[in-house]
Amino acid sequence: MKWSIGSKIGSGFGLALAALVVVGAVSFSSTAKLIDSAEWVRHTHEVLNGLDEVLSGMKDAETGQRGYIITGEARYLEPYQGAREAVEQKQKSLRELTADNPIQQQRLAALEPLVSSKFVELQKTIDVRRTKGFEAAAQEVLTDKGRMQWIPSESWLVRCRTKRLGYWPNGPQKRKIARTGPS
Repeated sequence: MKWSIGSKIGSGFGLALAALVVVGAVSFSSTAKLIDSAEWVRHTHEVLNGLDEVLSGMKDAETGQRGYIITGEARYLEPYQGAREAVEQKQKSLRELTADNPIQQQRLAALEPLVSSKFVELQKTIDVRRTKGFEAAAQEVLTDKGRMQWIPSESWLVRCRTKRLGYWPNGPQKRKIARTGPS
């Protein structure tokens, strides 16, 4: 069969249109994957920043506690009280952010008693300062109980940060596993 010039031109346009549709579909798919990946990266950074804020809040609480122990003035407890509220709020926020991942929920559940015990220790020292004075509080601090309690908590937070709380355990290619948990 002999093709006329019009048929050849029409076939050429048809092939070009088919190629354009294929390129468009591939571009759309790639863009959708890129947007999905960017969203997971944003989410992961939000969780990591939340962990950093928990650690920072704990340091603020310690700062307030030390200021009060040294001076005995209640105004130095403001950072402690503010940090306590901020840490509780941040933990709640992290639970909500990670609600889609049972592994992360387990890790956060493990953090909560560590944070709670640290606040109990800080409050105990504050109470000792309030009721028994500077010397007794200084002796309580020198026992290093609080420091020894908190070292595992800091290590835990660093491990969580390193593991990204389960997101992308072995890189972006594993993000679907991270969303649903291990099989």
